[in-house]
Amino acid sequence: MNIRYIRPLFLYTVFALIFFASCDAAATEDVRIALRANKGVKSGFEQWQATADFLSEKIPGYRFVMVPFENNSALNEAVSRGDFMFHLTNPASSVELGLRYGSQPLATLLNKRQGKGYAKFGSVIFTRADHDDLNDIPDLRDKTFIAVDELGFGGWRAAWGEMLNYDLNPYTDLKELRFAGGKQQDVVYAVKNGEVDAGSVRTDMLERLAKAGKINLNEFKILGRKKNPDFPFLHSTDLYPEWLFSATKYANPQLKNKVMSALFDIKSEDPAAIKGKYVAWISPEDYSPVNSLLKKLRVGPYSPSTMGTFELLYDEYKEQLISIALVVFLLVLTVLYMLSQNRQIKKGQKSLQAEIEIRKGLEQQLLQAHKMESLGRLTGGIAHDFNNLLASILGFTELAANEKVVQNNRELKEYLNYVLTSGDKAKLLVAQMLAFGRSEGNIEKPETLSVSTILDRLSQMMRPLIPSTINFRIENLNPELEVSVSPVMIEQVLVNLCLNAKDAIENASGSIVISSEVQEVKQVVCDSCHKEINGEYVGIRIIDTGRGIPDKDKLRVFEPFFSTKTIGKGSGMGLSMAHGIIHQHNGHILLSSKIDKGTDICLLLPAAVNTSRTTNKRDNTDNKEHPQSVANKKILLVDDEVSITLFLKELLKQHGFHVQAFNDSQEALAFFKENHNLIDLVITDQTMPGMSGFDMASTMKSYSEQVPIILCTGYSDQLEEGGLPNDPVFSVLQKPVATDVLLETIRAALSSKQVREKEIEDSLTV
Repeated sequence: MNIRYIRPLFLYTVFALIFFASCDAAATEDVRIALRANKGVKSGFEQWQATADFLSEKIPGYRFVMVPFENNSALNEAVSRGDFMFHLTNPASSVELGLRYGSQPLATLLNKRQGKGYAKFGSVIFTRADHDDLNDIPDLRDKTFIAVDELGFGGWRAAWGEMLNYDLNPYTDLKELRFAGGKQQDVVYAVKNGEVDAGSVRTDMLERLAKAGKINLNEFKILGRKKNPDFPFLHSTDLYPEWLFSATKYANPQLKNKVMSALFDIKSEDPAAIKGKYVAWISPEDYSPVNSLLKKLRVGPYSPSTMGTFELLYDEYKEQLISIALVVFLLVLTVLYMLSQNRQIKKGQKSLQAEIEIRKGLEQQLLQAHKMESLGRLTGGIAHDFNNLLASILGFTELAANEKVVQNNRELKEYLNYVLTSGDKAKLLVAQMLAFGRSEGNIEKPETLSVSTILDRLSQMMRPLIPSTINFRIENLNPELEVSVSPVMIEQVLVNLCLNAKDAIENASGSIVISSEVQEVKQVVCDSCHKEINGEYVGIRIIDTGRGIPDKDKLRVFEPFFSTKTIGKGSGMGLSMAHGIIHQHNGHILLSSKIDKGTDICLLLPAAVNTSRTTNKRDNTDNKEHPQSVANKKILLVDDEVSITLFLKELLKQHGFHVQAFNDSQEALAFFKENHNLIDLVITDQTMPGMSGFDMASTMKSYSEQVPIILCTGYSDQLEEGGLPNDPVFSVLQKPVATDVLLETIRAALSSKQVREKEIEDSLTV
């Protein structure tokens, strides 16, 4: 064997023996973490393997290993194949992996710079101080410029985006653009030595070189300099969130939660943080600015080589294409319906006119949205109109799809399936819009935890983030107090409230005190939901000595996007999000505040949370056998939307029902009063002019208690919040109602009616 191969082979063998000897005797699962190693494979492994070792120690049964990638494309390809459960990379790469392969953010890096932690960074654009004709970014035109790497985010892409803000395209308007291809200090030395006119590096690079005595900051001039009191380093661009630790779609939820929890446990003095040159990990920052920059530059997931021609056109003309698609949708549906239902031409024209009126009403809502008192009212109104519109579109599409002319035309049937699929996506969009406004949803994996455990973890997370000048302490820890909560969601609430308290202390000194206790609440109004509450709760209080909240703002602080901070100092979503999460846990929020004295926020949580929710208290009727025949059953249908009554009447007739339809609630009520003995079931809309469906149902029950009533609503949140009681309604359904759900509910209602009539008959016989 050639002697030059002996030494590497020997070293690899020794390394393998040491590695396997260190493994536990018990079987462990290897978990590989894809790492973007922009300083080389060896350097990346040495810096980050300590973090992987920390995870291995904290999470039994797993051995975590960092796998460095110098090439971004290779890392993306490996993630797409499912070779990795997690990845640690720069913000641009993280956003691309999330968009293309569904990766989920877990934690943002709190990078260590000059002894402190920072979750943001950007670019600094600079020239020599004696360059008299270069004083601002527009002056770079026809000049020579250098950056470290074309894929570098802080070293180049952030600077590139800033140049475009001044209508300066560096690839066409500079005299020369070059990339050093090595280290960022090479860029600084090239500018210092006069090899190029200007350059860009990542923020804090100039300060680090100056501290090391390699340059003098007075030798340089910063172009387009920005100032930020919370960011002490020279910068010319907006600031973007730091590196991101993410889970791929192949990681199981339990392991994701354990990894995220372990990352939050890392302290600045741990070997993992020291080796990694960071302070801690925090909850994921908002990476939408990174996504916007990549889209603006047409790079990463938005590059022409990545996006197809249609995707590029869609991204460029999204609003126009959606408008055109909606118009085409409506035209196709109208034509198909006219072909298959010639006898319904006049009714179809009325349906189209009704849809146009809905769209006009929606436009008026959007024009007046700024006058609404809350995002919840706006999203609720929009959701109602969209649900009504979708009920008509999907209903008539389903009817058209069942026509013989369509069944015999494969291509036409395929088109209609596209319409139905797109309609289902639109229904999901409406639900997401309400979730955004109200933080609705199911509680993720509730666990029974002691309040002391929750607050201990909170203390560990907040210590690196709270200045030492602020007295941050936790009092009255009672290990016997327990609540059933989602740990991640409650931590999110508490971290947000603590950060709000920190920001409210303007004099860089003061106190934040957190305590817990059992509280007996009697006839107290919740400040977030404005409902009266009574009973015994576990209270968690956050008290700060900050600037306080003005009385005029106390009623609005839980509204989305409303902020008491100065412009640019917060999205206004923190307290709104807290309200949504606490509400999901059947809890409440109490708020007390005085100007220049501070704020006291108390979270009230029940000792146990019931995560199950029902919308129909008569579900037990589903266990009874449904009638096999519905022939000749008479249904009274009421809805002020002409298109919906047309669709439902035709659908029910096709399934053997006799239907009497009304578009006016008063007329329907008068008909029911005279003919209730002939009616087997009532289906009514909730939101109608003159009289609501619920009020009409209540009046109908005074005439006959035997006729079941099904109520349909376009407001999603009425179902999610239990906004409509069951009595006197048999069931409440969400528009647009799927055909199988509607028919199943009708059969259950008729079965319930038969059971009640049988009980009455038996009682009379006895």
